[in-house]
Amino acid sequence: MKLFSLLLIVLFFSGCVFFPPPAKPVQPLDEQLFCRAFDEFQENQQVSGFWKLLAEYPESVWAARAKTIILHSEQLDLLQAQYEHLQQTQRQQSLDLKYLRKKSHAKTEQINQLNEKIDQLNEANKQLTDKIEKLKGLLVRSENYLQ
Repeated sequence: MKLFSLLLIVLFFSGCVFFPPPAKPVQPLDEQLFCRAFDEFQENQQVSGFWKLLAEYPESVWAARAKTIILHSEQLDLLQAQYEHLQQTQRQQSLDLKYLRKKSHAKTEQINQLNEKIDQLNEANKQLTDKIEKLKGLLVRSENYLQ
């Protein structure tokens, strides 16, 4: 029984032993720099932290990841600029199209007016041709009458 009590006391005290929590692993400086740069990138799309990482730790695995993010960011900036240029071009073409439609409508109106004038002039020409024919006929009759 003494042995059992001794064993119980040892187990009791061993259960009361304080085990400190495991220490957080310390991040390497390049990884810390990458994390800060990534936080900055998420907040305001700045890649300057990644450039700093590339300059200070060019051989780091984090530098390779930073380079990938920089390249993709530059591509996105280029695509954004192209998109804005295309939108501006589209707006200008839309304005040009409206202007050309108005101009075309005005030209169509002018053509219609000119066609009406041509019809009027053709009618007047026909009437004058008829009068000339009548006058010719009268002239021939008057010459025949005088003879």
